Amino acid sequence: MSFQNNLRQYREKLGITAKDFAAQLGINYGTYAGYETQGREPKYNVLCKIAAALNVSIDDLIGHTEHDFEYWQGFLMRLGLIIAPLESGKIAILSREPKDENDTGTVLGSFPPGEFLAMMEKIAPTAERKARDTVRNNVEIAIQQAFHEQIMNDEIQRIAKSIKTKN
Repeated sequence: MSFQNNLRQYREKLGITAKDFAAQLGINYGTYAGYETQGREPKYNVLCKIAAALNVSIDDLIGHTEHDFEYWQGFLMRLGLIIAPLESGKIAILSREPKDENDTGTVLGSFPPGEFLAMMEKIAPTAERKARDTVRNNVEIAIQQAFHEQIMNDEIQRIAKSIKTKN
């Protein structure tokens, strides 16, 4: 994504209007609006202020998120997939390890390196968000279980105390 789109997206995520955000940054609203709507780019010191106010890196803000082959290899391995360079120069995505040198595994797709990187940049946020959501859901379930266990323990102690006082 471009700086212009990222800027708007991150600002909207914070729930701040463009006018209020410009005031927060101490810049003219018209200047700021030009960043979001006309493709203008701020000077470096203003870019730093914007990134800090949005709590994002400058790289993320300007859309510079290149990852190399090893990064994506590790990323896909965590998802149970394998990537391998092919003799043709393309990169293959496999669903399992090949059994031997003649077995190619189950090839899900093969892409030229640039296309592969662009595709991964596009799908990674969704995959990472889904992984975070799964972790968040598991944490919420664990908290609920701990809460219910505490309620049960408190109730058992209350009953035990009431039995002791009756005897």
